[in-house]
Amino acid sequence: MEFGIYLSIMPKSPPCFDLIQSLDKAEKIYFKRYLSYQSGKGEPTVYLKLFDELDKMADYDVERLERKFKGQKFVKHLPVSLNYLNNLLLNSLVNFHSKKDDNLVADEMLGEIRILFQKRLYKQCARYIKRARKFMEEREYYRHLYTLGSYEYNLAASRMQRGELTELKRINSERKACLRRLDDEISIFNLNDQLTHYAREKQLNPSRNFAAEMADIAQQLAVLKGGFEDGTTTFRLFFMLTTERLYYVNNQPIESLRAAHHYVKIRRNLSETLRYSHSTDLTAISNHLTKAIEMWFVDEAEYWLPELEVIRTQAQDLQHRADLFMWYFRFQVLLRRGHFEELANLVTESIGELEILLKNNVAYYRVWMFENLALYYFLVGNFRESLTWIDRIFEQKDTDEWIRQRIVNMRLIEIMAHFNLENYELVKSLCRSFERALKKLQSYDGEFTEELSWIKKIRKSEAYFLPRQMKDFAQTLLPEGYFSVPPNYRLLLMSVWAKAHHNKISLRESWVNHTGNILTEMRSVAGMEVLCFGESLPGPSG
Repeated sequence: MEFGIYLSIMPKSPPCFDLIQSLDKAEKIYFKRYLSYQSGKGEPTVYLKLFDELDKMADYDVERLERKFKGQKFVKHLPVSLNYLNNLLLNSLVNFHSKKDDNLVADEMLGEIRILFQKRLYKQCARYIKRARKFMEEREYYRHLYTLGSYEYNLAASRMQRGELTELKRINSERKACLRRLDDEISIFNLNDQLTHYAREKQLNPSRNFAAEMADIAQQLAVLKGGFEDGTTTFRLFFMLTTERLYYVNNQPIESLRAAHHYVKIRRNLSETLRYSHSTDLTAISNHLTKAIEMWFVDEAEYWLPELEVIRTQAQDLQHRADLFMWYFRFQVLLRRGHFEELANLVTESIGELEILLKNNVAYYRVWMFENLALYYFLVGNFRESLTWIDRIFEQKDTDEWIRQRIVNMRLIEIMAHFNLENYELVKSLCRSFERALKKLQSYDGEFTEELSWIKKIRKSEAYFLPRQMKDFAQTLLPEGYFSVPPNYRLLLMSVWAKAHHNKISLRESWVNHTGNILTEMRSVAGMEVLCFGESLPGPSG
């Protein structure tokens, strides 16, 4: 039997099975208590037995259910029973999460007000509306506030003396303001989605021109800018996120980073009533710092590292990720400043805590650490140790474009390390592999031009062992005065390596010289003595 035909006759799993598989331990315990409460004391109900059996399954097996409950009446109407179980599960989850989810609490408040209004208990209804309005305004639940306004309007209309329209006009005005805020949110979501697409295209096709599209989006942002101060927190966050991406696609990286900084500041100042999330905040800060590091705004990392320390102490479930982030950004700051003595101490410290840092962190984050160690040992001239950490990277699952990009970067270091170890025949095969990897990532004709040109020279070059020829060859790898914002990681490494050979200095010394030049250039380009935006931030730009 063909696999496709087999799949077509396999029974589909019912919704309740998939729902059960998604439950955590606390939710399962609550459901069993909820079911016991619904049915009263006594023997476990059919639905509890059905739940337990489905919970034990790795894959849905209807025949197993029929064997297990053979002779019981509900088996004849199994789909109906499974559907009822699904409804019970959803009801219990709503009850369980309503204790922790303010959105569900707001939904319940509207339900209570609706019942009171329908029963014409207007005094009680008015008290509940007042309490609900305070709760919803603190959390900026304008969707709920709009619905609440309808009850408030009808309540005012039912109690209004003839000719008194002021209160009704006030309520309708507030409802219109709620709609405007919600409309602004939808508009900014739409612009952000568009820019997310263009930003991804920009990453793959750096030379592609989006001038017309960006002009249109900038014009729409300018219109929305007027509602920034009075907008919801969600709107303001997405406005800054959209602005950041607009600058990025428009080749204004410093302004893009400034907008990202403002976005993180808004996130860090959210109140508890706005559902502050340590996990989301950790992601926001780490994304910002990654961008700042790539652009050599190294002072930004030092400014935000204490914030990561706050998160790791307040959220134990995030401690493993925060620890790895903190190590990574501390390493990057020292590396880009060329502080190798302090870097050596940090590496020694990290090797001693390696298993702790890697524990619970997925491959996506482990690659950050392995890449740092591979680069460090390469720059200090310990090429064999560098290759060991590169092998650790290659062992990680190739999950997405970001991981693939990192692997390509490491292939470059691998080639240069084997070159320095005089494994010239191996270098040729590694060059071919590197070239294939670049072409696989390449999405248009102009991408990786310098890297491909460089690797072809390496692959075709003969008699590497002759010092004079190697010196002359290394001297012509990259043009003098190469600089870009942000600096191209691979071209920077090639330049450092070439200069080390040409000037007969260590890779470490060549790196320090390059980083010093880049930091000086960055201060000049950014017009900032300290490469950190600090507390002084401008208003949003559109």
